[in-house]
Amino acid sequence: LPQLRAAFGLICSAAEYANAYENIISMDISALATHAGETQYTEFLNGCRQICKHALVVFFVHSVPSRQEEQLLDKLSQTIDSVKRLTVAPYTNEELCALTMKRLTDYGIVIDNASTFYHALLDLIPTLGIATMKEVSAVSSALASFADFSKQIPVISPSCLPSLHAQWQKEPERRPHR
Repeated sequence: LPQLRAAFGLICSAAEYANAYENIISMDISALATHAGETQYTEFLNGCRQICKHALVVFFVHSVPSRQEEQLLDKLSQTIDSVKRLTVAPYTNEELCALTMKRLTDYGIVIDNASTFYHALLDLIPTLGIATMKEVSAVSSALASFADFSKQIPVISPSCLPSLHAQWQKEPERRPHR
């Protein structure tokens, strides 16, 4: 409760040229959802009602909200005039493939025969079960280990992808947990 009051106090004191803070505020409300019926829950809703009159507030919850998070979101909808629910669309396989290749080039690795590499990796993405940025990072790191570092500039070719697939299947502990 003291932290909640301090947070709302800090937001109110951040108003510079107006009587209220008028910028964007973001809050992860996942932990608060488990405290329904407590004083801090009611105080949070009242504080949000005041702040949302002037500021844009973005509330974050888990991608699949729990029952308590759903209840809190319903309460917020009843408390605040304008609430829009935004969902995050999952990445497409093409986006995941492009992100993986970008990560490799960010590492300074040159992709030999990029078009062939792209299409081979694109076919491999569903097999590897890549769906999140955390998994893109893990597969990019694993791919980087297959690059040829014998020259001044490291190079990776499509021929390493079957080895990645075999390694990925053998070592599930390297894969991030969702």
